[in-house]
Amino acid sequence: ASYYGHYEMVKFLLDNGANPDARGGTYTNPLQAASYYGHINIVKLLIDCSAEVNAQAVNHKGSALYLVFSAEHMEIVDLLLARGANINASGGSVQVASYRGNKAIVELLLKHNDDVNARGGQHGSALDTVWK
Repeated sequence: ASYYGHYEMVKFLLDNGANPDARGGTYTNPLQAASYYGHINIVKLLIDCSAEVNAQAVNHKGSALYLVFSAEHMEIVDLLLARGANINASGGSVQVASYRGNKAIVELLLKHNDDVNARGGQHGSALDTVWK
């Protein structure tokens, strides 16, 4: 339901005891799926129901924050950071945003003290991504 943006169904399931951190599916958990696809109302709902913002994916690298860099949903990046997402939890956050060419997200990450010279992930450093 989170994957497809079905807010009322997600709310119904949570109201009836569904675990907001349930594992499974392509994006590991509901928060990661909703974040990647830009369903901000569901992201807010899941966080309000205590979804773990730094939960690491099983099927791919990273957390919800890491995934949203690829999808470029700036409002969700802001929300996740405001709700305690750790920019260093997945590694390579500036690298991924740089690879995607998203200057606004890179600036936001640097404002939150992400390391512009950090190395890691498949992209190496942020500057390496520009050369590839």
